[in-house]
Amino acid sequence: MKKRTMSAVLAACLVLVGFASCKKEVEKAPEKHVYESVVDGKLFSISYCAEKGEGEEIVKYTDDEISNIDKGAEKALVDKLSFLSAEYNGNISVISGYADYVFDANEDVVKLMKELYALSDATMGKYKPVIASTEEYNCSDIIEIGENKLIKHDKGAKVDLYGVAESYALSFAVESVKSAGVDEAVLKYGNTVAKLDTKAEKTPTEAAVYYADGNMEADATVKLSGGCISTVTKNEKLTDPITGKDVNPSHNTVVVMSDDYFASSCLARTFMEMNVKEIAELHKNGAYKFEYIIVENDMSVIRSSGIGDLVSFAADSAEQSE
Repeated sequence: MKKRTMSAVLAACLVLVGFASCKKEVEKAPEKHVYESVVDGKLFSISYCAEKGEGEEIVKYTDDEISNIDKGAEKALVDKLSFLSAEYNGNISVISGYADYVFDANEDVVKLMKELYALSDATMGKYKPVIASTEEYNCSDIIEIGENKLIKHDKGAKVDLYGVAESYALSFAVESVKSAGVDEAVLKYGNTVAKLDTKAEKTPTEAAVYYADGNMEADATVKLSGGCISTVTKNEKLTDPITGKDVNPSHNTVVVMSDDYFASSCLARTFMEMNVKEIAELHKNGAYKFEYIIVENDMSVIRSSGIGDLVSFAADSAEQSE
């Protein structure tokens, strides 16, 4: 995994930059960037805020501890997420045999498959975790989940992680950072940002949100005390995994905040194809705990009722409530 400077990547990025406001009292503690790499063409990075005390900066982590963070984060991605590598084009590589073939599956893969199917059901089939030869199908009929095994009934079927890859990767990386002894950190993978904060008194991080309008100044600022925030804009190429054709997005920008690392990036991407009514119904039924901001093509803003004071908008945005 090659190294890459944070400044170069952030200069080219139009979404979710600036993990600014780790504070104690009224002073800002400087951000310490401890790890960065490129995984499957996307920036993966970890940073933390050094604590302040008595007016002096106290660096909480030693060089050895920072080294452990580096090794732990990389180990989590390599050991747990090898199927995200570009070599397999985002598909779980082991599920690639003939029809009616039985594949051994460890506990992590079985759990992943069940969660993928649950997300597909919750989004009324808009999220399709299985690529098959037909457009209309039930995922479980194509790849059946058994105890420690997967049974594939379509020769060409593959499991696709296009929706959940970012937040799923960060969920493992967060656990790795926690195991290294860090209690407050910000992690980024692609368009998804995760905040780890295990302290009793949480320190919100401000994430700047940019709509797909060419404006170089942030359109909104979201406070993140824990969990994930993921942004998808209409400028990003969305492809139907079944047909391979480009998808015409329904909105300008979608932002999803959730304590559920697994669902965050999946919901943000999938909501680009869902109408506001469907999104609101999923929010209200409580199957997944999340808050959202939907920016329409006329630049009007629709936000979920529970997002409250977690978000502040630019003065000229046309704001609506759910």
